[in-house]
This record gives sequence, structure tokens and C-alpha cells, in this order.
Amino acid sequence: MHIVVTGATGSVGTAFLEALGHEPRVRSITAIARHLPERELRKAYYVRADVAEEQLAPLFEGADAVVHLAWQFQPEKRPDELWSTNVLGSRRVFDAVRQAAVPRLVYVSSFAAYGPREKTTAVDESFPRVGIASSLYSRHKAEAERRLDEFEARYEGIDIVRLRPCATLGQSAVTGFVKRFADSFPGSSFDDAAQQIALHIARTPLQVVSARDVAEAARLAVFRDVRGAFNIVPRPTRSPKDDVSATASTVVATAASLAVRLRLSRVDQSLLELAGRAPLLDGSRAERVLGFCSRNTTEEIVAETLSGLRHGAARLPAREASAAASRLTAQVSNSVHVSTQYHPT
Repeated sequence: MHIVVTGATGSVGTAFLEALGHEPRVRSITAIARHLPERELRKAYYVRADVAEEQLAPLFEGADAVVHLAWQFQPEKRPDELWSTNVLGSRRVFDAVRQAAVPRLVYVSSFAAYGPREKTTAVDESFPRVGIASSLYSRHKAEAERRLDEFEARYEGIDIVRLRPCATLGQSAVTGFVKRFADSFPGSSFDDAAQQIALHIARTPLQVVSARDVAEAARLAVFRDVRGAFNIVPRPTRSPKDDVSATASTVVATAASLAVRLRLSRVDQSLLELAGRAPLLDGSRAERVLGFCSRNTTEEIVAETLSGLRHGAARLPAREASAAASRLTAQVSNSVHVSTQYHPT
């Protein structure tokens, strides 16, 4: 098989190419990205191209499947540029799939395509995809799916799979994150804080999935005879019957505020609001139909990613780092305690 991947150098794209490189059914891969990677992966031929500008159909010729991962998060202050890449670029990918007569399209969407959470119960793939108005990212994800709806209704004969992962983290994204945003703690002081933060976050309804797991879901979507949408969620850490009244919004907002003050991040506030208002996802269809089951819990994924922030980051003096780590852990712990007093209506 020959597979084409857009957004091939992102965290999910890198993990996906690594998985395909070991897949005996894959003969070759066309890996499309705006910037070429420092290292190449086996079976992959890299092409520098922008989905918002390039003629894509010639790049898709002869493909057995196209996996669309390309998405631009920055700059938030230039929404027209993001619209061009994320919404119009996605539609250009869909059209190129038809023009090149590719039989299968796997589109990696997001939990952000769904509307605001109405209850604390998890939602399935039929939940309304209207986005959350305060988040540009969410509005773009919802619009891209709407355009895929139109495309699917108009053109038959293409197997279309949509993956909707919850918030996604991965070690391959850590280095880039650090280069752009981070000053971090050295050694075990940060690792200890990271583990404690992960434990607290795991007690909230916040769902986080690893880039490796999203890549595995995409691999299954390429090779399995399936169609339609699939929520991609982490392995649960507790029984669905457990009473969890903590809200993700308080924890996310507090942790983000601390991260900004400690110079760990400058993440746009709308993304934090999105994480707090988005619904929980029910991943049972992905397990039943796609055969997907995450290998990691939210706690494990958050701990791994937070720990990874210290690699390659600027080092603080040990005493200052230890004190900052203690403050970070204590304040996030307190935020979780406060949030457990809140009962959603």
C-alpha cells in the first residue's frame, strides 16, 4: 500500500509515520509538511507543501489512503491565516482525494468539534458538532467537519473515517513546546511535581490521550473496513460509576495561570476555556468497531509529558527550582480541592 500523510511532522504525524514504517502492508509513504524534519523515517518520502496553497491532487496520485493531520495552531492573532490552512486547506485536501481517485480518507478531527458540555456524562459520536464559540480552534474544527459532511453527501465511493481524539499530548511535541515557550525545572524536582500534578488531574473529568494512541487509531482506520466517526479517549482509571464532581475547567485554568507566571507557557486563554467547557467523550464505538483501546491513562500521559518539559529547557538554580516545584504542586492540589466542592447542574 501507498499512504499519503498531511501534517506529517507534527506529534501525531511523527508517531503515525513511525508506526507505518514497521507495517509490512505499507510499501511507501508520501509525508507532506510545511517544514521538513531533521531526521527521516523509513519508507517515508518527504514533500514540503502547504495544504492551503499547493496543488495536492498530483501528490495524492496512486495512494490507497490519505490521512489528513495538517492543522495550524498559531498565530491566533491572524485568524484569516488559520482559516486558510485549517478550513479551506482541509476542503482542498478533500477535493484532492476525489480528483486523485483515492479510495479512503482518514480525517483526524478533534473533541473540539463538539458543542459545549451539557451534562457530566460522556457523549457519543452523535453529539452536535457546533463547536464552542469562544474558541477559534473549536469553531474551525466544527466548520471543517461541516464541509466534510457536504463533501461526503456529494461524492460517493470514498470510504471516510473521522477520528475525534480528546486533548492530545506526546513526547515528540515536547521539544518544540520547550523551544517556543519554556523555562523549566532541573532534574527530579520537576519530575516529582509533574507526577503530583498528573495524579490530581487524573481525579478530574479531564481526558488526555497520547499522540501515540491517536497514531494507532489512525493506523487502524487505514487498514480496517470501517467508516464514520470515532471518539478516541484514554484508558480509564476508574469505574464509570464513581462519583466525580470535580470540573476540569478549574484545574486547567489554575494550572495554566501558574504555568504563565512560572514562564512555562503562553497558551491562548480560549484553549483553556475550551478544555473546561468541552464534553467528555465516550470511546466505546472506537473499541467495539475500530478495535482501538488506549495503552495509557490520562495520569500516565500527563506525567510523561510534564516530565519531558525539563529536557532541553533552560535550567533554574536548584533552590529556586525546588521551591517553584513545591508551589506548583501545592497550588494545583488546592485547585483540585476547590473544584471538588463544585457540583455541575
